[in-house]
Amino acid sequence: MNILLLEPFSTGSHKYFCESLVNYSTHEIDLLEMPGKNWKWRMHGGAVELSRQFLDSQKEYDLILASDMCDLGLFISLGREKFSKSTKFATYFHESQFSYPWSDQDHVPRQNRDLHFSFINYTNALVSDFNIFNSKFHFDSFFKDLEAFLRKMPDFKGVGTISSIRKKSFVLEVGIDPRFKSNPKSDTDESDVLKILWNHRWEYDKNPEDFFKVLFKIKDQGLPFELITLGYNSGRIPEIFPQAKEKLADEIIQWGPVATIEEYLHWLSRADILPVTSLHDYFGISTVEAVLSGAKPILPKRMNYPYLVKKEHHSQYLYDNLEDLEQKITQAIKDKNRGQAKLEHFHTNDLFWPDIIKKYDELFSQHDL
Repeated sequence: MNILLLEPFSTGSHKYFCESLVNYSTHEIDLLEMPGKNWKWRMHGGAVELSRQFLDSQKEYDLILASDMCDLGLFISLGREKFSKSTKFATYFHESQFSYPWSDQDHVPRQNRDLHFSFINYTNALVSDFNIFNSKFHFDSFFKDLEAFLRKMPDFKGVGTISSIRKKSFVLEVGIDPRFKSNPKSDTDESDVLKILWNHRWEYDKNPEDFFKVLFKIKDQGLPFELITLGYNSGRIPEIFPQAKEKLADEIIQWGPVATIEEYLHWLSRADILPVTSLHDYFGISTVEAVLSGAKPILPKRMNYPYLVKKEHHSQYLYDNLEDLEQKITQAIKDKNRGQAKLEHFHTNDLFWPDIIKKYDELFSQHDL
């Protein structure tokens, strides 16, 4: 089966997903991509450039799989001369514009949010032969938010289309690099000081402000800890990061992105706890990577995190508010609680790419008609 993957915003988890799908799938997959910047323009106009590249190519495809950042309806209309009657179309939803948080620094005021980005998500789901969501949380929230979105329209609301979209939609989690399967917790540390980890993107939606403000309070109490910061940054770094680098200079043992996955694995294996403060996370790749490496997560009771932790262990790993988060970190420091996270407490089985790719390939094959 020949598959064309469309990604107008190729960076971070989007790029990781595309490269992994190409590398692990048994189907022949080609990728058309654009640099991951100017996200609003990518959603509005990325399909124009990708359709040009598609029309210039010599190949025909059985399936066109588009990222949610691509206007699939526009791509189909521009490339229709090359599609056969049997060509299928699908959308992979990394995130949803119905609920994705806007930055306070965005020039579009939040109260006057442009609904067109959400409408592209809707029409993508509508024109696709099938849709894939990266978590059950994402699936559920998408359809809840979609109904609320359509009911705001003045007339001919299209609410009746929701059931047909739901019937052709599936949940398939993002695969995890199998190298995390064999990344045992480091036992070479001479220090018995608790090591706290940040391994997310350095952006507003991961809410670094609350993460570091909690650590500032803990430092002011005179409690000892060490800090490992990893993760990708696009160059537009939230102001809290340089503030934290100065205020927590004595605690920092690693600051910033590392060059190789081997270095990343090394630092994850040294981490003891992973406090998470994200405003929105549809799956949580970096959280799963840390858990698989032995870090104990402290997670908010929102988004996909309750889905990652088995219900009987929610009280151990989930927190209600920042006061609860601070208390859990403080207690971990006082207890020197450096034991490994128990993987049987989490829904992480079969999330590695060599396992989960079978589900993707099966779904693709089912639509090869």
